Amino acid sequence: MKAYASLAIAAPMDKVWTVVRDFSAAAAWLPGVATCRIEDNKKSDQVGCVRTVTMADGLTVSEKLLALSDLDHSLTYTALPMAASPIVNYIATVTLKPITGSDGALAELASDFDVLSGDASQTRDGLVNGFYLPALQNLQKLAEGV
Repeated sequence: MKAYASLAIAAPMDKVWTVVRDFSAAAAWLPGVATCRIEDNKKSDQVGCVRTVTMADGLTVSEKLLALSDLDHSLTYTALPMAASPIVNYIATVTLKPITGSDGALAELASDFDVLSGDASQTRDGLVNGFYLPALQNLQKLAEGV
């Protein structure tokens, strides 16, 4: 299953990238995140580092940084398996692209995953509307200083 959301941000791409590339900054722009910490004293831009994200509802998720490219303005991570989750094999990429004729950036959040139980389309739509789009809107507010 694939999920995708995008949003134009009226801020310089480098400013937006500074927030996105910091793998430990999840609480700054991802909805529902209470805390985020990088494990084992690794740097937040070190491929292979693991972040532990604690949601406001107490759920804890571990995610591993798979790739980070300052040249392509992209960051890819995977959610490590969780016993209670119907979503497995989750890999997500956040990418920034320049918007022609402006100083803005197109922020994209895309993922591939499998759904073990339940309606896969409903799960995808829930991710897009309940997490991806709000995340990009939070990033927009943060970068634009709104």
